[in-house]
Amino acid sequence: MNNEYYNNKYNAKESSVIFWEDILEKLSKRDKEIFRILVSSGVSEEKEAKELIINSFIYKQEKPPSMNAAYLSIKTFSDMGLLDKKRMSTGYRPFNILIITDLGKQIYRMLFKKEPPEQEHMKLAGEHASVQHAYMIKDVKTILEKTGNYNRVTMGRKENNIKLPDGRTIIPDIIANIKPFHSHFIEVECGNHHQNDFNDKCNRLATLSHSIIIVGGSRNEVTRILKPQVENFIKFKGPNVLKISQTHIYLFSISDLSKGIITYHYDMSSDEPICGFGRNGGVRQ
Repeated sequence: MNNEYYNNKYNAKESSVIFWEDILEKLSKRDKEIFRILVSSGVSEEKEAKELIINSFIYKQEKPPSMNAAYLSIKTFSDMGLLDKKRMSTGYRPFNILIITDLGKQIYRMLFKKEPPEQEHMKLAGEHASVQHAYMIKDVKTILEKTGNYNRVTMGRKENNIKLPDGRTIIPDIIANIKPFHSHFIEVECGNHHQNDFNDKCNRLATLSHSIIIVGGSRNEVTRILKPQVENFIKFKGPNVLKISQTHIYLFSISDLSKGIITYHYDMSSDEPICGFGRNGGVRQ
């Protein structure tokens, strides 16, 4: 949104300086502090923003706003055009992303005489294919950490960059280290790869481990999009070749992963998975 939009919205023919003053006058001292906390943190998720606001006041030994009051502050900033909200779902949870608008950034500069930091969702999007993909990876990482089965789970492109023996590289979306010296290499898929690219990714994963692990969004998306791609890869590679190399392919929806359920598991004994929905179990170590 631009200044012209806001000037028209307020039916103001005055200069943009008067417009900025109008916005600033509507912000109380407490509003300005809450806005500073929110923007300077770089936080993107609305739930995290509310918790951050409350904890920041507690840390300063000041009376914190309630969760509802924190929500109302965020709503006020949104109504004033300082924030936009974007609804998202990873297949595991729905949530809101808060986006600092150009107007919000300008108000922040005027109030605090410095540039606002880059928000989390922009940093994640820079590391991954899209904001959606990035938050799916973040949720999978959180799910794996909560199991307590791994001593370290990483999702950064720099730390996950692996050079293969043939000189190529692979950057798994997630590397989950198991005690003492074993790792699971996990790809998180939105279902928008062409089959050739999907085959190449699976080929590279197979050079790292005998267990190819792929996590998709909803169970419906996994069944409709990723399951056929996995089966096409098996045909492309050859089930006997994969069987000789003892390769297993594990396909999860993100919600099934959170429940410890394998959505589809291919052990190469047939073209079809040996298990479907509802089987509890883990990936081979």
